[in-house]
Amino acid sequence: MHLMPLAYGAGDAQDSETSFEMTEEFLTTRQVLDLIKVDKSTVYRMAEGGRIPAVKVGRQWRFPADQIQVWLDGNQSNQVPEQPVAKLVEDIPLGALHSLLQVFAELLGVMMVLTDMEGRPITPVANPCGLMTATGDDPEVLERCVQTWTADEGNDLSTHYVPTALGFECIHGYLRSGDRLLGMVLAGGVAAEPWPPPVADVVAGARLVGLDPTIVTSHIEEVYYLDRLGKQELKSALPRIANALSRVISDHTQSTDRLRAIASLAGVQ
Repeated sequence: MHLMPLAYGAGDAQDSETSFEMTEEFLTTRQVLDLIKVDKSTVYRMAEGGRIPAVKVGRQWRFPADQIQVWLDGNQSNQVPEQPVAKLVEDIPLGALHSLLQVFAELLGVMMVLTDMEGRPITPVANPCGLMTATGDDPEVLERCVQTWTADEGNDLSTHYVPTALGFECIHGYLRSGDRLLGMVLAGGVAAEPWPPPVADVVAGARLVGLDPTIVTSHIEEVYYLDRLGKQELKSALPRIANALSRVISDHTQSTDRLRAIASLAGVQ
């Protein structure tokens, strides 16, 4: 796939999926969506995580046209770092992170889960609500649910509440290493107002994530209820929780790297 310069006569039609002006310094998000055929939230996560050439202009992402061309031609190794999430899963004791999430979730009265940057859970759900307990035993169902929690985080990846397929609300924080994103901390199971949603909406949401609508409707009131102050406290706390977990991960990684270096010097395999 190539970004071709525009060279059309008066009667020619432009191929909007593959052709953009190379004279343009930057491509828009919409142009990139047309090129790589992913949803908007995925492009934003890729940009924020350094996995696609991008710069931020105010609150908007823009994509250098020449670098995108190289990236599309398969030379990503020089442009896009490897996903750090793989190292996160490999090196960090996820059981310890889950234990920390459990404490935070119980204190704030919500459920929490740690995911990679694509929304795939890498820890069990901490402090699950009754609705999640009744429906979340299947890992594939959990992943589909979490994907709906992360589908609309917004252009600037700010911390804000978003609705889910089952109607309750969730909010995101981000694990970082310097300016790179490592993963997400999701807090959810929070009842929207009013609650419960219309039965038709609940049934549609259940079918979307592959759940039995009868089970979902029978447990729909078993979520967490936060008043306005509680929701604001959660919104304020989540970035701090994410920062604390990021420091734990960073310290652990540095310690592991030092131990590996010592072992290498000592000739230990």
